[in-house]
Amino acid sequence: MVLTVQMSHHISAHAEAETVVIRLGRTRDRTSLLVGLIAAGLSIASTCYYVRHQLVLGYQDSFSHLEISRRVVSGLSPGIAQLGGVWLPVPQLLQGLFSWDYTLYRTGLAGVAVSMASYVLATVLLYRLIGLFSGDRRWPAVAGAMVFAVNVNVLYQQSTSMDELPFYAFTIAVVYYLVKWGETRRSTNLLAASVCSMLAMLCRYEGWFLSGVYVVCVIAMGRRLGYSWRDVRGLALIASTFGLFIPAGGWLLYNALIFNNPLNFENGSYSSVAQMISLPQQSALLNYRFGLVVAIPAAFLIGYLVSRLPGRAVIPAALTAILALATLSGVSFERHQVVLATEAAQDLYAQRGQIQAGNFLVRHTTGLILLDIVENERVGFDTVDRTVYEGTKESGRNQWAAVLRDPAVFGIRVIVMRRPSPTEPADAVYLALHNATILQQYRLVYHDRYYLIYSLPAT
Repeated sequence: MVLTVQMSHHISAHAEAETVVIRLGRTRDRTSLLVGLIAAGLSIASTCYYVRHQLVLGYQDSFSHLEISRRVVSGLSPGIAQLGGVWLPVPQLLQGLFSWDYTLYRTGLAGVAVSMASYVLATVLLYRLIGLFSGDRRWPAVAGAMVFAVNVNVLYQQSTSMDELPFYAFTIAVVYYLVKWGETRRSTNLLAASVCSMLAMLCRYEGWFLSGVYVVCVIAMGRRLGYSWRDVRGLALIASTFGLFIPAGGWLLYNALIFNNPLNFENGSYSSVAQMISLPQQSALLNYRFGLVVAIPAAFLIGYLVSRLPGRAVIPAALTAILALATLSGVSFERHQVVLATEAAQDLYAQRGQIQAGNFLVRHTTGLILLDIVENERVGFDTVDRTVYEGTKESGRNQWAAVLRDPAVFGIRVIVMRRPSPTEPADAVYLALHNATILQQYRLVYHDRYYLIYSLPAT
């Protein structure tokens, strides 16, 4: 009887000890929370800095992203078709959560909010990803995450409504969940990686190539983990279905339904290829932001190298890397030497003709506006809710061609044309209506070397 009691007491104590160990093992990583809070603080400070310097809306593409997000939820013909066929949809759909509010839209904060959240998420995911390799030592993961977080150009880009930061966040998430799957063999991690790959594919076209690489990684990892070829085929099918075929097929189907051409985004009249052909030679900074992606492997590499150091050298090395880059960023901010901010400022200066025409529309016109929105995004930014453009539909039918033939019949009170110049071709409205007889109903109310604006006289 005594033996039974003692055995029962021993088993109970052992079970209690296991429970304590399990609970301790599931304790939240407070360092991850701290990294997220630091990133959030940096994000807010950087955004406030660039709002004060009026560079949140520096890139012309910022206006394009915001206008699309606004047109999806507001404007003359809201709906999914307003996503257009060039920009991939996820960044604009995310921005649409905020751009329904005109103040958030007009200030650019509707897009900035998405970039800021993506920046914080990307930083935390980098910390967790590096932590998978550094074990119990958290300083290497902190160092790697901060290398990304304090990067002066990353901080500028997360203060804009561009699509880089959402793409970075989803891309890092793919790698993180793939590594987690390799460690745990849990199918939920592989599914999470595939869904993140889907979202990355629908952010930027670079994701289309990477999604194929991820499928190859799943096959290679599956074999290294000892799965049979039958199981590997099943795993690869999951990764390719959710992470490659569904997003690619969905985008092709969307282009086929909206533009009657599944490859409209690649060879359509407003595709990237068509725009790059007509791109004038630039002597100034141009698209340096495409190189920003190297901040991600750089952060991972530094975190990994710090994790390989002897124990006593880890903390000094991590602190040195963080302080060195933080100091460099601080000096760059103070001296206004941020490359991407400089590029955006030059882009903003190049938009001065559009800004002036757009300001005139706000201050001196009323009623519907006819405008070829492509390459004129800044002109119609403030008046997007009353602008008729190529994507405007009525009763499910695109009215663009009919409106160009007789604007007055469709209630157009203002016509905006971009004049041809050495750097910019004439837009569709100019080509259709300049010197046309129908234009005699309108009166020229604004002109400069960039734009002509006609208004229908009040009756």
